[in-house]
Amino acid sequence: MKRVKEEIRRILGRDISTIKYHRRFCKAIHYDLVKGRKRTKHPVNYFILNYDTLFEDALALEGISFNDGFVGGATAWWDHLRFGGEEFSLGGKRTLEARVYKLHGSIDWIKPAQSDFPIRMRFTLPKDEIIGSGEPVVIYPSSVKYKETQYDPYAQMLISFRKYLTITENHILAVMGYGFNDEHINIEIYNAIKNSDGALSVIVFCGGDELPNTIRVWMSDESIKYQILVLGKKGIWKDGQEILKSGKDLEWYKFEKISELISGVI
Repeated sequence: MKRVKEEIRRILGRDISTIKYHRRFCKAIHYDLVKGRKRTKHPVNYFILNYDTLFEDALALEGISFNDGFVGGATAWWDHLRFGGEEFSLGGKRTLEARVYKLHGSIDWIKPAQSDFPIRMRFTLPKDEIIGSGEPVVIYPSSVKYKETQYDPYAQMLISFRKYLTITENHILAVMGYGFNDEHINIEIYNAIKNSDGALSVIVFCGGDELPNTIRVWMSDESIKYQILVLGKKGIWKDGQEILKSGKDLEWYKFEKISELISGVI
């Protein structure tokens, strides 16, 4: 398993050809493009299942303050109190603008033998010296057994995922690039829709030729189908019904197209 994880990190840790779409996406989400460069009023939650660091990098490059549960810089430690706490000041007049939840771990997380929690480590540091017999990359599901289960980063992030999906105010979950193959994630989303009393709306961008079976099941549920909008490769589904069928592939499910669309490029 360690070799598989290291290979994942090796592949994803290569030089990135471009980050412009992630930067454009974050910029559009956090600034009011109509009234000028006005910041978002409330923190935006990014629940990320990928292992790469593109969203964290894009947020930083755009000067958007965020909390990912770590304290430090390129090398940092996990702070369960900071991650699980309420809003906090980042110093001066800058306030929290985003929260980043890596629900499946990250290629820049390690688990030193002498540490109970993950550490974010700069790739240029002496890996073997720091990690010892620990985990060279922390990707869920992990063999790591945390001594303080209540502070397990994965457990904390899943609790936060559930918390923010079930708030009583009207809110939206936009799902991009996810094939609905992780049952523990599907259960959390379904329960949140079911228990939100209509407050949660879900927009799903689907790139497959066929809709995931999970989505079809949800859209057949009379109690929640009106809360789900699907923008698919072949059409649009609303209130459980296909309201648009396209004779050609629609590209709005692609991340670069979404970033261009919301930023006003197209």
